[in-house]
Amino acid sequence: MQAGGREETHQEKVGREEMKNPLHTAMLAVKHVEKNSQAMGYKYRGIEAIVQAARPALAAAGLSCRPVEMEILERETRESARGAALIYSVVKVTFCYEDGESNKYHVTTIGEAFDSGDKGITKAISVAQRTAHILALQIPTGEDTESGEQHELSAPKPTLRENPPVAAAEGADTLIDRLLGCASQAEMAAMAPELKSLEGAELATARAIYEEMLDKVPA
Repeated sequence: MQAGGREETHQEKVGREEMKNPLHTAMLAVKHVEKNSQAMGYKYRGIEAIVQAARPALAAAGLSCRPVEMEILERETRESARGAALIYSVVKVTFCYEDGESNKYHVTTIGEAFDSGDKGITKAISVAQRTAHILALQIPTGEDTESGEQHELSAPKPTLRENPPVAAAEGADTLIDRLLGCASQAEMAAMAPELKSLEGAELATARAIYEEMLDKVPA
């Protein structure tokens, strides 16, 4: 009921409620974000694409986003056959969306990243922020995680083998070392066919490094 005794319409009520919830206003402004980047034969949705979609919507709603809590869940340094360090980092971050008044919304997500230097934690936080934006703003991704491909795990492989494939392992490490040494995206693209020949964990590691480097290495 409004002043003067006039009954409030449904549309007016919805508008009034939206004014009280700036996160809902930002949510309505964000559209579907497609996987517009490609690396090693697969498409992915980059961090920058999500940030570019979320930033203007948050700004228009008067919201800012900042990390308020962070916990390092894992930080492991792996050494390749040539001695190059590859740091794997996993963090849990709580982000706060706030409008400077009384509205605060908290989202906690996990981020993981590979890095050959000291930026692994920073990259993992960026990955966590991408997930936070997708969840907080309900950004449509066009994916259904429940109806996707089903995976059946094979039996664990023995840890000790009579004739371990030393040459194959060294080849994987050598390829990753070369990838980390690429100075341009053109060099990375030229390596893609070789990297796609890797299997299992080595292929997953190469893909993760490749994707991270695309945001840092010049074209």
